[in-house]
Amino acid sequence: MQGTLRIWTLAIILATGMAALPIMASAQDPRNQSLDLEVDDDDLLELESFKNDDPDKVLGAEDEAAEKDAEGGETAEDAAAAKAKAVSEELIDKSGLQEYRLGPGDRLSVVVFGQDDLSGELAVDGQGRISLPLIGQVQAQNKTVNELQQIVTDLFANDYLIDPRISVEVTNYRPFYIYGQVNKPGSYPYVSGMTVRQAIALAGGYTRRASEEPVSITRTTLDELIDIEGYLKTVVLPGDTIEVYRRLF
Repeated sequence: MQGTLRIWTLAIILATGMAALPIMASAQDPRNQSLDLEVDDDDLLELESFKNDDPDKVLGAEDEAAEKDAEGGETAEDAAAAKAKAVSEELIDKSGLQEYRLGPGDRLSVVVFGQDDLSGELAVDGQGRISLPLIGQVQAQNKTVNELQQIVTDLFANDYLIDPRISVEVTNYRPFYIYGQVNKPGSYPYVSGMTVRQAIALAGGYTRRASEEPVSITRTTLDELIDIEGYLKTVVLPGDTIEVYRRLF
């Protein structure tokens, strides 16, 4: 009886030990330890990817687009500058003042090819006219260069020349005017492409009481005077009158 009991006891011990061996081996297998570490690292990375200390930065695609639109939204200055640019673009293009309307103070070069005695440099007078040999006075005010060139060509062709070739160009644009809170108000020679910022610099800069922007620009288009709210980057045209305001306090 005791012998049988000892045999069963040994059998149980052996069976228990054999079952525990795979578990111990698995715990001691470095490959399994490595696998456990990799899983732990992945879990950590996944958690870190969702971690964000700044709740304002947790935005969906729509929120990001809305935020971008808000940041890049059009300001009052941009809107006014765009309006002024639209008006200016009716009169100018990248190649120069192609659609510019002539006025008193502009100086023109009129060339009649093959007729040096009929050619020359002329100034548009106070009445907006130029005077040419043979054909006399011609109204230039509010005409583009191309329009005036065609008028002069037609006048010479009517009674004086056969198939005349005429060229009209602006050699000097009429000045612009600036007054108000600048150190040296007055008229200044126009430079193509100049901005309000450059015009103020020519006039000696701001006084200490000046409001930097906006400024008022009075501009002639055809027979109409228009007022534009201008900013430092607004393009100036010949004949413009710029007023720099005084700040309120």
